[in-house]
Amino acid sequence: MKMFNSLRMRLAMVVALIVLVTSTASALRVDKYPVSISATKFTELYGSGNRIADIYNQAYYPYNPSYGYYTQFALPFNFTFDDKAYSAGSPLYCNTGSINFTYWSSISNYAWWAPIIDPSNYGWPATYMPNGVSIFSGLQAGSPTGQSGIYYQTTGSSPGRILTVEWYQMGNYYGSELGSASYEILLYETSNVIEFVYEKNSFAMTNSSYTPYYYKNIGLNGDLSPSFVQLAILNTDGTNKWYSTPSTNLRLGQPPINVQLSSSPKTLDMGSVVLGTSVNGSAVVSNVGDNKNGPAMLSIKSVSLTGDPDFSLVSYPASSDSLSVGSTRNIVVKFSPTFDGLRTAVLTISSNGRDSATQTIAIKGIGLAALISIDTNVLFKNKFTKMGTSMIGRILVTSTGVPDLKIAGLNFKGIDAGEYSAVKVPSIIHGGQTDTLLIAYTPTKEGRHTASVDILNNSLNNPVLPVTLWGTGVLPHIVVAPNPLLWDSIVVGLDTCKKIRISNPGTDTLLIKSNTLVSNDGDFIYTGLSGADTIIPPDKFKEVTVCFKPLSKGSRVARLRLTTNIIKTFEQIPRDTAGQFLVDIRGTGVPFGVMTQKIGNVEGAGWTAESIINSDICTKDTVWNNGDADILVSSMTLSGAAKDAYKISGQNLPFIIKAKGYAVITICCTPTTQGQNAAQLTISGSSSEKPISSVAALNVKGLLVCATVTPNPVFDKQLIVEGSDSTICVDVTNCGDVPTSYTASIPSGDYSIDVTNNPNPSAVVAPGAKATFCIKFHPSVMGDIKTTLTVTPSTPELTPLAIPVTGIGACAQLTSNTPTVSGDAGGHYNFQISITNGGNYPWTPGTPTITQSDNAYSTDGIVTPNPIPAGQNGTMTVKFDPTQTTHAYTGSVTFPNAFPTCSNALTVNFDHTTGTAGVAMKSEQAGFSLGQNYPNPFGAVTTFNFTTPTEAAITLSISDLTGHQIKTITSGNVSAGDHMVQFDASELSSGSYVITLESGNVKLARQIIVMK
Repeated sequence: MKMFNSLRMRLAMVVALIVLVTSTASALRVDKYPVSISATKFTELYGSGNRIADIYNQAYYPYNPSYGYYTQFALPFNFTFDDKAYSAGSPLYCNTGSINFTYWSSISNYAWWAPIIDPSNYGWPATYMPNGVSIFSGLQAGSPTGQSGIYYQTTGSSPGRILTVEWYQMGNYYGSELGSASYEILLYETSNVIEFVYEKNSFAMTNSSYTPYYYKNIGLNGDLSPSFVQLAILNTDGTNKWYSTPSTNLRLGQPPINVQLSSSPKTLDMGSVVLGTSVNGSAVVSNVGDNKNGPAMLSIKSVSLTGDPDFSLVSYPASSDSLSVGSTRNIVVKFSPTFDGLRTAVLTISSNGRDSATQTIAIKGIGLAALISIDTNVLFKNKFTKMGTSMIGRILVTSTGVPDLKIAGLNFKGIDAGEYSAVKVPSIIHGGQTDTLLIAYTPTKEGRHTASVDILNNSLNNPVLPVTLWGTGVLPHIVVAPNPLLWDSIVVGLDTCKKIRISNPGTDTLLIKSNTLVSNDGDFIYTGLSGADTIIPPDKFKEVTVCFKPLSKGSRVARLRLTTNIIKTFEQIPRDTAGQFLVDIRGTGVPFGVMTQKIGNVEGAGWTAESIINSDICTKDTVWNNGDADILVSSMTLSGAAKDAYKISGQNLPFIIKAKGYAVITICCTPTTQGQNAAQLTISGSSSEKPISSVAALNVKGLLVCATVTPNPVFDKQLIVEGSDSTICVDVTNCGDVPTSYTASIPSGDYSIDVTNNPNPSAVVAPGAKATFCIKFHPSVMGDIKTTLTVTPSTPELTPLAIPVTGIGACAQLTSNTPTVSGDAGGHYNFQISITNGGNYPWTPGTPTITQSDNAYSTDGIVTPNPIPAGQNGTMTVKFDPTQTTHAYTGSVTFPNAFPTCSNALTVNFDHTTGTAGVAMKSEQAGFSLGQNYPNPFGAVTTFNFTTPTEAAITLSISDLTGHQIKTITSGNVSAGDHMVQFDASELSSGSYVITLESGNVKLARQIIVMK
């Protein structure tokens, strides 16, 4: 603890200023302002600035996080400190002696010493040094109390704002050396300069208890890296005592902004230079800054050239050369053009100038050279020259440069170079002028002659300028085909013709000077070429016709003679290759067989017939030989789409038909498709060693047998009431090609053929027509009645048709309940008969009749619903009015039979027994009445009426037959007249009950029956 306090006391009064420098150590600059500037710059902010914190009595722990003696505010603009960029809004941490850009979290309790420690002397590691700017450590608020403290404000406008932080009237926590002093630290936007301004120029340090060894300098961030320096504040005499602060204000930051680079001219024009020569040009660079804040030296870091390689650097300032303000240096550039035309480059000068560190100078120059241009680089293309003649080609040569163009000569190259020669070669062509070069093409052989000629000259762009030579020597040729022209075994007297093609595969036009037929035999006829037809262009042909009609047996000969324009050869002894061109013509006359076919004794008519599909039909084919030679038949071939439907028999191949003889074959057809089954029969062979054939057309029409029935099925689930009948007529349509008659049959029973509607059922039905059969349905039972209608055609190829018949017998089948009800004599009761229609047809009730032993039953005969649909129920109300007590009543209701075939008359039996009550129930008294409920019997809800002659108080209640009241239905005053009441008996079990109406002395009752 003693060591800790000792160190703390030693460090308490050290003055330190720490600032980030964004350039290297050699570029760091310290400006000392005179006192007069200090007085003008210092501003007391406590009256108008922002107060950071009340730090009165805060002691010497500016960085120790264990004590937390610091506060913060926002950086108003971007700022670079210690080579790190901080953006606007970042926190600035401020305490009793410094401002920091980063809150330096605890490394140890000694962390607050870091800003004022010289690591090289005291031994603390450099990592303890925070990012901050400080002057004193261990200050406290002085006097006056309430105003002394730290203030800040931002002045100016972007990008030149200034942040000023002011420690106002601060004192030393450990002594009175400082008294009560004020000072400021200013941060400058954009330039990142930090300025330190004193209120007074010296702070005396007289406390001799501290060893000054540790306070020999002020550290810039306390960092030993190359980016920072230290400012010594030792006294000049070197004695060990307290030292004062620098005598003037300090400004630490970037190099002076008044070091500036200037260069001229902006464009260096080297002029026009002939290729092979060179010229130098100069540019000047200078230091146009000022020495306002000290000597400003400009260093030229580098000089470089980019662009065309025609430019090079001759001399330029060394990188170690420094220019004082106003000094200049020369940069020399050489221009040695290697190409004609405009050449460009860029001279780039890089320096340490603050405002213009890098500048560029555009450089240009023009190279002059002899240039050549020609109007074509291919000569004699698509030019055809006859063999033995010459063609002259022209090339226009232009000197497009400034110097004279000199033509040194021509150099012919290539396998066909000997076909070309120079006629005229210019020697000198002045700049901008044109002359003519002439070359001759004299072909000595046919075809394309590829070569080239180099124009040798002094130009820059094409000193050896090649020109392609592409001439073509042309010569006509003649090819005759066929040669010889032959006819082999032509029937005597038969005229046949053939073509001879005369082609010109050469490259020049062929001229037929003469074409004649030379023959001792009159068997040949020749139609020759004349007029424009005697001219045959290259790759074209003409045809001539030669006809041969032998006049007698044996060999016949002739010859075609042609003469042309084809020239002689280039040999030493020239040859005439086409003065006369001969074509031999030969033919032979022979006897021949003549083959024909007669089907149905008609020659050449072929065979046309009809047959039902898949049924066979056959005919005879007589093959005749009407010629003078035998015919050997080697094949009989069927072809065509329906060839597989035909078969041939009767002769075994091969067979011979003698001259003037015949042979008979059989042709059969089994058509597989409806309509025409077309094919061809080709009989082939040879006669006198020459092929011979005969073709006959075969066309058998396939006939379809077909019948369709509509409707299908018949009576498709139609309901027919039992005891009645219905008739449906069936149409049988002949959908085939053969007239057919039809017969219909159906099993006896509920269906029958209605002969009345079929006057002629066996009539023949033409294709597309129809026969009609009527079927009568008279069901004898209820439900589905199925059978099959069979239609049999007269054509055996058609299978009988089976058509389903699916009618339904319709009937109502009735069942009912047998109601039993008890009551008392003198009462009026209604009960319902329930009737169920279990059939498949609605039932319409007739008028019922009642049979009874006593006259206690009656009914209005109304059944609801009427009719009763199939599968549903209906009801009818019967009234029971007994007059005797303890008496058994019986009766029945009978409905007439509407369906005598499938059901009987419906009879519903019922019986009732009256009770032992001596007095009958009253339902009317003194103008009051109580009606019988409806329905009755009922299952859940029933309705009844009552009448009062005047307004009256009434009570309606229900009780069992013993008189025990079960429930009051309603009570209270009612108006005079009829009233309807609906009663829900869902809570009651099945049985008989009594409804009672009471009003004064009046008591009326009705019996009701609940059936569930």
